Amino acid sequence: MTFDLFTDIPAIAIVASISILITILLFKKNTNHQVKVHTLAFSREHSEDKKLMAAYSVLHSIPDKYVVNFARENREHDEASDIRTILNHWERAAIGIKHGVYYEPMLIESYKTLVASISKKTENYIALAQIDSPKIYENFELMAARWDKIK
Repeated sequence: MTFDLFTDIPAIAIVASISILITILLFKKNTNHQVKVHTLAFSREHSEDKKLMAAYSVLHSIPDKYVVNFARENREHDEASDIRTILNHWERAAIGIKHGVYYEPMLIESYKTLVASISKKTENYIALAQIDSPKIYENFELMAARWDKIK
């Protein structure tokens, strides 16, 4: 078999292009799979987190108009710690979504109502906390607003 530089180069280029395309498609499929695996792990860890579940109970028990009181003057109370636990959890989730670690449609399907409830209950708390730290819970707020637009 002889190699003809002018007739074999296009064939080699076609084979190389197809190989690159297949590699890219497989990489994208694997990446999408990994994102979904991370999302399922998030959901499992969320439901198994006893501290977080207890914090939800505490937040639920605080009348809406009093939640804001824990942003500054009562910051050292256990209730304030529980509120921060919840908001920090969802801020990390929002950052994970923003950077492609979690698959947002799966989280929306599972947690949309919970996130809406947390957002509504803590909006004044967050606004007051942002006076001292303007970017605190920023990703959570953006995520909650985005999810709220979804019917």
